[in-house]
Amino acid sequence: SLSLALDELVGWLQPAAVLAPAGDVALTAAAEAAVRAAGGATAAFPAPGGAVPSSAQGMDIPVLLLPPASELPLLEWLPTLPHAVLARWHVPTVTIAVVTHRRPASLRRLLASISGAAYLGDAPALALSVEAGADNETLALARSWPWGNGERSVAVRAAAGGLIAAVVESWTPASDHSYGVLLEDDIEVSPYFYAYLKLTLLRYAYSGSQPAQPDMRDAAVNGVHPPIATETPPSPAGSLLAISLYTPRLVELTMPRRRIDVYEELGTVGAQVAPSVGDGSTRPHVYLQPLPCSWGALFFPRPWVEFRTFMERRLHGSPAVHIPHSASNSWSTSWKKYMIELAHVRGLAVLYPSFHNQPAHV
Repeated sequence: SLSLALDELVGWLQPAAVLAPAGDVALTAAAEAAVRAAGGATAAFPAPGGAVPSSAQGMDIPVLLLPPASELPLLEWLPTLPHAVLARWHVPTVTIAVVTHRRPASLRRLLASISGAAYLGDAPALALSVEAGADNETLALARSWPWGNGERSVAVRAAAGGLIAAVVESWTPASDHSYGVLLEDDIEVSPYFYAYLKLTLLRYAYSGSQPAQPDMRDAAVNGVHPPIATETPPSPAGSLLAISLYTPRLVELTMPRRRIDVYEELGTVGAQVAPSVGDGSTRPHVYLQPLPCSWGALFFPRPWVEFRTFMERRLHGSPAVHIPHSASNSWSTSWKKYMIELAHVRGLAVLYPSFHNQPAHV
């Protein structure tokens, strides 16, 4: 059945990509032969578990995808992506950045959930940032936790810097295609969090579309930034700050805070922008909101570098950005306060998931 599925996919995927389960020598060989027959370059075929050469990452050269066989069902969305986007599968790189201090039980839970997730044959890096003064159990966990995917690193601060410093130093993008998943140690992730991020990143950051985005600097109404239903968010060159794993359940910029069901709030507004979202409904499954997420999100490289610079200036005396009717104006110890200010000034937005009953990937 896998051979049949492969034959069906080859006809659709070529010349962009071919799928074969990692470790299956026969199917990998069949996939290579199929793409060669379609005019593909042999440089695009790594050994199982090997990296795809940079020369094979262009828009016009097929790439071979090698997920574990058990993860093949998680790739049913491949036909929803344009060929040119699939050909860039290996272009974005991801670092999973974990910030921790003195919560070994929570850290163990988070690391176990990260290790148990599906990575579709990719090799994301794992970077742990440990605050100074961490207990011995937390330090031992951070230093010894096994990671069989990509690179692994541990940084332990020599002097206490607080959560703001820990977050800012947790990840530094290496290029315009370097992305960071920021996770604090009091959460855990879904087994499908990476698959969701991969699909969303490829679809909305590498599609080549750059639709005009509304100026959201004056969008706050009574402290609430209204969500904007969309199925075509901006590319990295536009105003996309991050992709959230979490759907907000509270309106946090007003006091007192109130509960919110974004899926119900959006209603059928998506009928004009998302006539089909895969389940027959007209409601969008993603939406834009100029509110950063601290409960698990994939941050884009350029806005992250800009955020680090902006926050450094703010901490060294630059005047605060006043956001009308926003409770964040009175926050004093939150890194999110500075990112909210930056998003307000620059018109940046976060792409949030929106599903019935508000399930999340964290």
